Amino acid sequence: MAEQTPPPPPIFEFDLGDRGDKVRISTYQELSEWNAKEFNFWQWLQNAQPASAQTWSEHENFRNQINSHVEAWRQHQSNLQHLPNVMNGIGNLFDHFYCKRRIFHSTAPEAAFIKKIGAERGDAAAAGAYLGLLHAPINLGSPMQADFVAGMFESFLYSREVDWTATAHQEVLNRLKNQYAGNISHQDTRFKEIETRNDGLNSAFDGALKAKTEALEKLHGEQGVEFKKLIADHVAKLTAIEKTYDQTLALQKPVKYWQTKSVIIAPAPSPTGSSHWFQAFLLPGGWACSLMSISENSPPRRIRSIGRSACSSLERFSPCGLCVCLFVCSSATSI
Repeated sequence: MAEQTPPPPPIFEFDLGDRGDKVRISTYQELSEWNAKEFNFWQWLQNAQPASAQTWSEHENFRNQINSHVEAWRQHQSNLQHLPNVMNGIGNLFDHFYCKRRIFHSTAPEAAFIKKIGAERGDAAAAGAYLGLLHAPINLGSPMQADFVAGMFESFLYSREVDWTATAHQEVLNRLKNQYAGNISHQDTRFKEIETRNDGLNSAFDGALKAKTEALEKLHGEQGVEFKKLIADHVAKLTAIEKTYDQTLALQKPVKYWQTKSVIIAPAPSPTGSSHWFQAFLLPGGWACSLMSISENSPPRRIRSIGRSACSSLERFSPCGLCVCLFVCSSATSI
């Protein structure tokens, strides 16, 4: 039975929408580093106290709760059943502090505006702009600096889309544009690398295909030559067999002829040797007497009939019979 692949560990993702960028964290170490970086971004708020004391307290509260979730993630990183609860807790914190506008995220459009106010007028003006945009309560019992009030006024203009809103939005767009351009450049680099690798693979494939094609053609040529030689060899052997067969058949015809003649000429077997000699001499003698009884007045047809009968009877016996037969034939011819 095949082993089941364990599911991948969960990844925390939270899209802040118009409150900032999308946050994606895969380990508790990344969450801890992100929390420290985010907290340090707003570190200047403690310099604008006491007016910003409550806002700074909210940032500290958010940092401490995230740290507790970092510890929970570290303890339960191997427990895939409990980790979703940790992720849900982190998501609830993001929704409570960022989406409900208790604090700003460092990637929010307002954060870019506040940072620019702080660079131009100082931390007190940036704190005033922060509290004005957040609509946070202000401690009126403590003395307020003029820069703090100026920052609040700038936030009023920004929130009413006067001057600063377009500038802040432009800065966010420029930042996104730079980020997008960086991603495009990275993708272009990767595309060129893949194209180079593909060119190398295609070249290697073409070379291997060419070599295989040449080897196949060479093999076909060699096999063609061997096949032609084999055909020529078989043709020569068949020609020799045919010639031998013709010669053998030409020799068998006279052999068969003389075998047939030997069967016809051979004397019939006799029970004893004396009877053989009896037939060999007496029968020709009898036919000779018959021939001698023919007178000159006998008709030629009768003489020829007696001669043919004598020849057919005597030719299978002995040379003497053959001689008598010849004699009869010559006599009949002369008559």
